[in-house]
Amino acid sequence: KLVNRKLVNRKHLMKSWLLEGSAISTYSGHHEPVQPKSAPSPPLDANRVLLRTLERQPRAANPMTEPTRYTTVEIAKQALNFSIAHFTIFSALHREDLHGHNFQLECKVTAPLSADGLLFDYGILKKLLRDLCDEIDEQVILPGNSPYLTLTESDGYTIAIFNNERLPFLPRDVTVLPIANTTVEEFSHYFLNKLRNHSLIKDNPIVALSVKVSSSPGQYGIADWSLQ
Repeated sequence: KLVNRKLVNRKHLMKSWLLEGSAISTYSGHHEPVQPKSAPSPPLDANRVLLRTLERQPRAANPMTEPTRYTTVEIAKQALNFSIAHFTIFSALHREDLHGHNFQLECKVTAPLSADGLLFDYGILKKLLRDLCDEIDEQVILPGNSPYLTLTESDGYTIAIFNNERLPFLPRDVTVLPIANTTVEEFSHYFLNKLRNHSLIKDNPIVALSVKVSSSPGQYGIADWSLQ
């Protein structure tokens, strides 16, 4: 019986010692607690990976989405006319006789079309063209840049001298323009330059301008300008 009691006591001590040692081994400060292994993540679908990558990237503007729309407006009103007297100079020895014409002025303007469907207020352009016609209407037009014509003032008259001929005019009836000849070719460039230097053209995104001057149906001169 004594032997049996000793064996029982030894077994009890051994069991207590094992339990105590197990507790120290599991929770002592010298060892990290055992972390449970997490389940592996499922593989990402290739399309989902590509979509996430594209979402992170900044979206660049597509220049083809809304291209600039250019439109040309043509102003050809019957009221845009002027009547003048003139003579065309052909050479140092030959010129036309003084005579008159009814000229017609037309204009084309090209600009980008805005979102509200307008180029600009081209009613202002029509008024400007009318004013340019009125400036020289019912005048004798003399070319100030002709190599064959000399202009001078004498006794209250404007004198045009050509090939030793003297042509006197009252100053009120004469307008001298900075042109080489009184032709539709020169008139078209004269009006084109007047338009280009006006604030209407400078203050609007106009990319092209065309001026047409006709002296009779089917006979005209055209001057063009563009940013390119």
